[in-house]
This record gives sequence, structure tokens and C-alpha cells, in this order.
Amino acid sequence: MTEIDPSESSTSLVTDANKSSLRNARVVFIVAVIIIYTAILWFMLQLPEAGQKDELHFWPTSLRFSEQFPPSIGLLRSYPELSTPLPFVIYGFLEHTFHGGINVGRSLNVVLSLIITLIIGWPRRDQPWRHVLACIGMFCCAYYPGISFHLYTDMPACFFTLLGFLSYCRKHHIISALCFILAISCRQYMVAFPAAIFLHELLRSWRGRSPRLRMSWITQFVAAGSLLGWILFFGGPAPANELTRQNLDQTHFLHLSVDHSLYTLACLGVYFVIAEKILFFRTSLHLRGIPIWHWLVCLVLLFTLFVFFPPLGNEPPYAIVRMGHLDRLLQIGDYLNVPIRMGIFFILALLVCLRFRRFDLVGWLIIFNVALMMKAHIAWDKYMLPLLIVLWYLKSVGRLDPHTRTEAASGKS
Repeated sequence: MTEIDPSESSTSLVTDANKSSLRNARVVFIVAVIIIYTAILWFMLQLPEAGQKDELHFWPTSLRFSEQFPPSIGLLRSYPELSTPLPFVIYGFLEHTFHGGINVGRSLNVVLSLIITLIIGWPRRDQPWRHVLACIGMFCCAYYPGISFHLYTDMPACFFTLLGFLSYCRKHHIISALCFILAISCRQYMVAFPAAIFLHELLRSWRGRSPRLRMSWITQFVAAGSLLGWILFFGGPAPANELTRQNLDQTHFLHLSVDHSLYTLACLGVYFVIAEKILFFRTSLHLRGIPIWHWLVCLVLLFTLFVFFPPLGNEPPYAIVRMGHLDRLLQIGDYLNVPIRMGIFFILALLVCLRFRRFDLVGWLIIFNVALMMKAHIAWDKYMLPLLIVLWYLKSVGRLDPHTRTEAASGKS
């Protein structure tokens, strides 16, 4: 009789179990995606044709680009928005080509959202459920499905940012830079991503005796520098006529709102650190293993900032007093609940600082994004959505887990 090797039998059982887990994860993921995006399309079709909220001015701007396509230099310098023009050019092109109204542009955002969801959530052979859970974490932020069916410029910015980061992780540096240039052409704040990668790669190249020119940081320097091109083109941070209309002068852009950054940290604490702890209990934040001096530095620094720059709310002349879903949730009582609300924000921000306390690539991403929020005209949960998407992507491919954080791991699919 032929003897059966026990090791081969156990290997076969493990392989079969892995295949079964992968198959089950993909079935669950496909069913969930069909249900979610059917609901998203249904909500989209219920929206008014004239638009709502930011669509009330985004759509008329898109129509201007549809009437004058390709856009003239004069239009690109005078359109009535503060953000860079690529989304309006795209929406205008769609309207110029199909004449389908606002729902054509909204449908593009649905497609881009679906692609992002597939990139992050599609189960692979390496721990298939990790990708699904990371995708669930991304959807825990209500702004993600919300911008998926509105004509908002956030979705193209998020899409190109994720593609840029994915290309960087796979060492396609030129493609990565091009994607980040497109992302910055959607929203100026996307400069934080190539800037963080540039600094990270530059510091890596200086670890030797002398710095070396590498495509990994040269391309990111070029991508981040594209923002300077827009500033020179506009003659300022945004189209001059819109700056004048909103009573914004050059001195306004020298003002730093530290409280906006603190609120962004608190939002990351809810939408990522706590969500990650719930979904990935074993591979997320473990407070007992953190050195005491890390605790002291974070506590002292954050406490000082919260004392002098508490994120109480958005200041006039902006009508949006509350800062987003998290702020609305915590403003249950009257003014007496402010100390409690600030205490919750402080704890959430502290969790983020402890979770991302290392000066590695992810740490620089957090620092650059949070620092740039000091230039945001209002504090709002939605502004940290591109960073949130990148973090969940890194989580899905194992780059945030110490035992799987390798350069090669990020490129496997």
C-alpha cells in the first residue's frame, strides 16, 4: 500500500481552507457591493436635478465648462470656485458630450467610488477577509458613500490620490507622480501626499554617506511642485475674482487655524483608530506596549494645543458653525457640554498620535495632512477623507501591521 505523508495531507487541508475562505470572502464582498451600489444609485436618482448643498454652485460651474469646451485660459483663471478646476472640466466635458444633465457627472462619481471600493476591498489570497474588513472600515465614514452619488469634487481627488499612492507602492514612480498631479488639479490639499512621500524617500536616501538622486523622490518632488504651477497660473492660491468675491486677501492665507488640525486628529481617531481597533482587534493599537515617554510627549503637546486652540467650532463669516458629523453628535446639550466635548476630542487625538507615533511614511502622511488642515477655511470631517482612504488601503495590503509591513507586501494582489 502507498503511505500518505501527513505533512502533504495537512498542507492540502490548509490550501483547501484558504481557497474556501477566499471564495466565501469574494461572494460576501460581491453581494455587499451590489446591494450598496444599488442603494447609492437609488439615492442618486432621488436627488433634485438642480442639485443640493455644494452642487448648487458646483453644477453651474460645470455648465460653464460645458459651454466653452475645451476651456479657454480666461475661463480657467476666472471660474467661481476656490479649488483647482479639473473636476469641473471633466463634468463639463461629460455634459458637452452627452447632454445628460447633472446625473451624468454624479454617475461618474459612482463609478470612481466603485473602483476605489474594489481596489481596497477585493479579497486577495493573502488574508482575504482583511481586505473586506478594511473596506467596511472605509464605509464607516458616512461621507464616503455620501460623496459617491453627489456632484462633489472630492471623489475625483480621492480617486487620483489613491491611484498615485498605489502606483508608488508598486514602484511605478512616473505614473504615481502623474496621478498626484491630477489629484492636485482637483484639490490643492492633495499636495500633502506627494510632499510626504518626497520627504520620506529623501530621508531614506540620506541614510547612507551621501544623498543619491532617485526616481522615488524626484518624481514626488515634481508632483508636489505642480501646486506652484497652479499658484503662478492663478496669480495666487485660487482664481483672483473668486478670492475677491469671498473677501479673501493674501493675508488671509497667512493665518493658521491650529484648531482645525486638532479636530482633524479627533476625526481620524473615530473614523480610523477606533474603527480599526473594532475590526482588527489583534493588529491595531495596543496601549500597553507604548513607551512611557511617548505617552508623556503626546500628552503634554496635545494638552497645550487644546488649551490654547480648542476646536470649539467654525468661526464667522462662514455659516457652517458645526464641524461635521462627529461634532454634531457630541453637541447634544448646551454650552455646558463644551468641556466634555473637548475632552473627547483630546482623547481621540491622543489615540491617533499614539497609533502613528513613528516618523515613517505613514507618520509623515498624517503630519502633512493634519498640518495642511491649518489652512482650511473651515474644519470638517470630509476633508480628511482622502487620507482615510489611503490608510484603509494600506491596512488592506498589510502595510500598517508591524509583522507584515514590508515594501514587497504593498505590491502584492
